[in-house]
Amino acid sequence: MQLLYGGDNMLKGSTTVIPYSEIDYEIQNLVRYINEIDGIETSDSCCGHGETPCQIWFRADNAECLTRFWHNYLYGNPNWHIVLDMSDVDIDDGLWDKPTYLLETTIPDYYYVGLAIDYLTYRIKYGRI
Repeated sequence: MQLLYGGDNMLKGSTTVIPYSEIDYEIQNLVRYINEIDGIETSDSCCGHGETPCQIWFRADNAECLTRFWHNYLYGNPNWHIVLDMSDVDIDDGLWDKPTYLLETTIPDYYYVGLAIDYLTYRIKYGRI
């Protein structure tokens, strides 16, 4: 699991850069595109390494941003779900100052997770399809 810190080259006014080269290769582009969505910012990620579902922790500025993210990119996509209750997160970190959510694949199989990652990356990059 890699910790992410804000935006790419001061994205969204952040002064901290995400070390994309340290993110699991399989999800680098997906994490980059998620961070480009207004009101959404990732905080941690793990591709699952073929053993567990892919997981991307993120924060939303408000409920409208979270709803827009879900509606535009995840609605009708059975390969992903958002875990809304992250009250049991066991991370003692100052970056968790906003409600944090978990974007997770619904399948752990490495091949299908790869397809789900590619599809969601494409969907975010080129707009809702």
